[in-house]
Amino acid sequence: MAPPKHSAGKFKGKKPSLPPKPTVADPPDDESSVSDASDMVDDDYGSRTFLLNSSISKEGEGKKNQRKRRRTKDEDAEDSEEEKPRVMPGGKKQQLDDPSQKLHFLLPVKSGDGGVQMRYRQVEDVREVAKVAEAKKVAEEKAKAVAPKNTEYKKFGNDPKWKQRVASLAFDVLEDPEKNLRCVRELLSGLAEVEAEIDAQITTAIMASLTEIFKDILPGYRIHVASEVEQDQLMKKETLQLRHHEEALLGVYQKFLQQLEKAITIIYKRKDLAPDELARAGCAVKCISELLVTRIDFNFRKNLIDSMVHISTCPFPALVEISVSTIQRIFKQDRQGDATVDTMASVSKVAKTKGHKISPLLLEAFMDVKVSKDLLKSLADEKEKAAKLDRKLLSYKERKHKKEVAKVEKELQNNQLEENKKLKGRLHSQIIQSVFAIYFRILRREDDKVRMRLLPSVLKGVARFVHFIGVEYMDDLVKTLNGIVENEDCKPLEKLLCVRTVFAILSGDGSSLNIDPFKFYEHLFKVLHSLDGTENRALYIELFHCVQKGFIERRKLISADRAARCAKGLANLALRSATKEGVAVSLLLKAVFIAHPSLDRYLDAEFVSSTVAPGGDMGSASGPLWELHQLRKHHHPANRAIIDALLGNPKSLTGTFSKLLHCDPVEYLADASTDIFDA
Repeated sequence: MAPPKHSAGKFKGKKPSLPPKPTVADPPDDESSVSDASDMVDDDYGSRTFLLNSSISKEGEGKKNQRKRRRTKDEDAEDSEEEKPRVMPGGKKQQLDDPSQKLHFLLPVKSGDGGVQMRYRQVEDVREVAKVAEAKKVAEEKAKAVAPKNTEYKKFGNDPKWKQRVASLAFDVLEDPEKNLRCVRELLSGLAEVEAEIDAQITTAIMASLTEIFKDILPGYRIHVASEVEQDQLMKKETLQLRHHEEALLGVYQKFLQQLEKAITIIYKRKDLAPDELARAGCAVKCISELLVTRIDFNFRKNLIDSMVHISTCPFPALVEISVSTIQRIFKQDRQGDATVDTMASVSKVAKTKGHKISPLLLEAFMDVKVSKDLLKSLADEKEKAAKLDRKLLSYKERKHKKEVAKVEKELQNNQLEENKKLKGRLHSQIIQSVFAIYFRILRREDDKVRMRLLPSVLKGVARFVHFIGVEYMDDLVKTLNGIVENEDCKPLEKLLCVRTVFAILSGDGSSLNIDPFKFYEHLFKVLHSLDGTENRALYIELFHCVQKGFIERRKLISADRAARCAKGLANLALRSATKEGVAVSLLLKAVFIAHPSLDRYLDAEFVSSTVAPGGDMGSASGPLWELHQLRKHHHPANRAIIDALLGNPKSLTGTFSKLLHCDPVEYLADASTDIFDA
């Protein structure tokens, strides 16, 4: 056929652009070449471009249309073949749901009738077969390691040699914990026996033995419980064995804690317990205490802390004391602060639930909480800096640069000291918030009985942590304390605690506040003159704290007359007090004279007589300190030596009394050891 003629006017001398000549793939020579080419074909047979790129020649328009129609028939035939179920060369259908089988597709061939025949071969997937075998092996080993055998152990209550049995089982576990966890299950069977069929001595012995066993074999880290996805992952045989052992160990440990909790529940139901029941409960409380303190980083920490806090609300003082001492040990040994945060959250929750009807000892345990002011200050500075950066409008390039710098710094930070410091700062901030949330809820309670019972412990804590409070809250706190002091039912110890708290506020960040402490100084003088010397040492120690805060630390803000009133009150108290308390008061009086040198003029009778108005009282605050001359004749030699040194004879505090020269009155009075200076 001749090529079609084109008019010259249509193209205007330009040659028509022809379509590019398609590339034609050479057909395979034989079947072997087709099989070798199968490696280039996708397994899912998703790409079939070699069927669509048939060779097309430019011989004429009619032949072109004819080949186009034929290509359409081939496509229809191919689609019909795809819709048919695939069969093997033998005529059997392939089971595609078999995970160990896999179809390897070959290049298709054209049949004699013009159709397309698909070809593939059946191969075994080695990876899938290995995975299935490994999964079966893992399941068998896990069932063997975790699932305990349904063995009926001999009852300990009927065994006359139960002591040897318990000792033998404990020795086997400590010898090889991985192989002998069955011994732990056998010991747990003794705790599961009916209480009527087993003696309390046997139960407590098993509890104590299991506690020592777990203290020895439990790891110092928290065991991670694998999820379903993690259990299906392939891992080394040693890693798999370790995981199975940890899961089995965690399971028996949980059963032991459940048995301990079961033995404790009786203390909440009845107040009159039999000796055997009280012995079981007391042993269970001690076991929980030891496990919590020695394995504070292991699993079930929050559960054990909740149990300890709840035990502190029971009606048995011995168990309450164990619980409070455990909480104090947690506060003392907690370096990071996370265990203290969990404990404070549990105490807050229990206090709300019980209507704050908790033991004062539990609140006094807060005195052992470790909080760093430097960490809190650095955390506050960081927050303020971050807030300023957020308020500043940054361009797109600046924001991008900031993100890149932060990313690089995080990657290059090999030493985690700075990150741990930030974490500790956040934890300490949470601790302070929890502590004052509990304190303020008690101070604002309308129930006077509950508040007055817990008020001494609360005020001690407020005085201890008052320098952590923000300045914006100090004014309201001072008003609250003033209302407590002016209450007629307020006891001398509670008044002194309020006064000490206010002095602590004024000595720290609250010095910038417009607060007049005159009322609190007057309350301090009233308490000082009302003491008759028969009070307990706790009241004396609190009085000493108030004098040190109000007259020694704030000496630059105290007038001479106010210091003289304090000195005269302390001298009178030293005359009325007992031996050791009197010596401690004299030591405090000596410290007041050192802090206020202007008090020396009150020892001069001529100066005092000139300042006292005619008809005035020489025993008033502005009168001479005649009590010092009576103290020089005191029956206690240490008291006489202190007053002699105060009146100008420093050599009196030498030799036997040299230790009193730099002795702190609070430490001297708080020392419960035998007084070497007793006459």
